[in-house]
Amino acid sequence: MGRRSRRDRMRRNMQGSDMSGMNTVRAERIRWSDRYRLTPLEHKRLRAMGLTDAEVFGVANAARESGVDSDEIAQMVLRGRSFFQIADQLGVPFDSLQRRRPEWQTAEWEQGVHEGWYSYPHAGSMAGMSSDRGSNR
Repeated sequence: MGRRSRRDRMRRNMQGSDMSGMNTVRAERIRWSDRYRLTPLEHKRLRAMGLTDAEVFGVANAARESGVDSDEIAQMVLRGRSFFQIADQLGVPFDSLQRRRPEWQTAEWEQGVHEGWYSYPHAGSMAGMSSDRGSNR
């Protein structure tokens, strides 16, 4: 009988009875103020799914504006939805989906996409980091 009760407890745990506490703890650690940010590696991944650069930028903008996962938006595009329809469904301005951030148009960004960089080094932040490191040592 001891085995059955242990199995029942394990089954209940797997069904999620104790998972709500873990989800609450996880939700407390999520930084909700952080929005989606397109990285060169993510750009490369979305291209590999079959999206064009313009579609990648539209997906990134839609994910940033709406908070919806970029993969869900990419699937909408791959299934033939227009960005006008996507903007309407997500409740974001259509014009915002057509914007291209300045860093996305640089040769350095394209190099990062080609090489699969997981982040994009900003010249200003990189210079600041090196001077901060030098002053601490």
